[in-house]
Amino acid sequence: MATPPQRPNFEELLPHDRMAEQAVLGSVIIRNDLLASIADLLIEEDFFSPAHRHIYTAMQGMAVQETPIDELTLARWLTDRQLFDQTGGVDYLLQLTQNTPVPENADYYAQIVREKSQLREIILTAQEIAKRGQEGGPEDVSTFLAESAERLRAIDARTSQADYARLKEVLLTNFEHLEKLSESPQLVTGLPTGFTELDELTRGLQRGDLVILAARPSMGKTALAVNIALHGALQTKQPILLFSLEMPREHIAMRLVCSEAKVNSRRLWVGDLEQDDWDKLLEATTRMMDTPLFIDDHSGITPMHIRKVVRQVVQEHGSLGLVVVDYLQLMQSTRRIDSREQEISEISRSLKALAKEFSVPVLALSQLNRDLERRADKRPMMADLRESGALEQDADLILFIYRDEVYHENTEDKGIAEIHLAKHRNGETGMRRLAFIGQYTKFANLVVEPT
Repeated sequence: MATPPQRPNFEELLPHDRMAEQAVLGSVIIRNDLLASIADLLIEEDFFSPAHRHIYTAMQGMAVQETPIDELTLARWLTDRQLFDQTGGVDYLLQLTQNTPVPENADYYAQIVREKSQLREIILTAQEIAKRGQEGGPEDVSTFLAESAERLRAIDARTSQADYARLKEVLLTNFEHLEKLSESPQLVTGLPTGFTELDELTRGLQRGDLVILAARPSMGKTALAVNIALHGALQTKQPILLFSLEMPREHIAMRLVCSEAKVNSRRLWVGDLEQDDWDKLLEATTRMMDTPLFIDDHSGITPMHIRKVVRQVVQEHGSLGLVVVDYLQLMQSTRRIDSREQEISEISRSLKALAKEFSVPVLALSQLNRDLERRADKRPMMADLRESGALEQDADLILFIYRDEVYHENTEDKGIAEIHLAKHRNGETGMRRLAFIGQYTKFANLVVEPT
């Protein structure tokens, strides 16, 4: 009895051009200098073949490290990352160059790959839209239509947007921005932190800025970052993305709820709650249920992982209000680097590039050196930043947290946190004081605000 023909996998039916992908990669192996222009056209996800994605990612990592790219160096790079067998071995790397007609046509091959990638995105997006419509869709059809159109437009956004602008256009944009500021001198132009005096000093967290928030352990880095993230999500309704490398997302969620409900978090963890506490938690949970705050708790993440998730959120929701990374020293580079300072430098540059590319403020938490513990005055200084060179250079804002009660039990400043703005690329520096409510793991304005 004859065996019936197998139905092809649906993914294999999606548009792709294997020969064009091979030609792109082969061109780079033959002429390393072509990678720069190709990188402007293609990202890893544009390649249909998983093996080609691994090879392209390896090429980008090697270029950053200024490692020559050929069959041998690629093989070693992939082997070091346990990806060699997944990419076909040396024979396949040699085949890439053999299947490259004219390396000088690399941009044309890359355009073919990009167009096939766009077609796949269109098909998959259309399927999702159709499925949602068949399941009933939202109550507001006009909103559903607008959202669907925006998702389809977003597919072309990466290639259609120009990377350059005439001076005239930039000047007009600047004057419009200045006019808006002059009309509303107290206006917070960036994402509000929720802390009045800090917002007056910073004008909020600005799009495209890398903000470093640094402190010694137990000062409240995570608490302050989480407070800012929650306030931003609740007040602006913009998606906020929090990468928690140290704390599981369940713990982050409980900290958020306790902070918002004003319930002692320690009592929650031991189960010592009264009915009033349960009522507060239920009310806060209900209020926060639709908050557009997204938590990624993968450990040891790389800048590439962050970029991938940011791109997914932007594609799905259209915008992003803030990216929080807790914390920077727990991140890993996409390539092997012997010097930890060089690795932090690369991570810092990547986060700054991410902020600029997606026009979003990036709030990265950082540790401080232990050396400050030897000083009489333990208020942080710029030199206390771990691997400080790159962070000082790349950051637009650098904030330090200092709570005197951590070092002096009988201090008069119990429950007071000093927030030192040590660097402000486009404004003044200074210090502002916030209240720290330890039982709720929460920062608050010192001035009592009307309820």
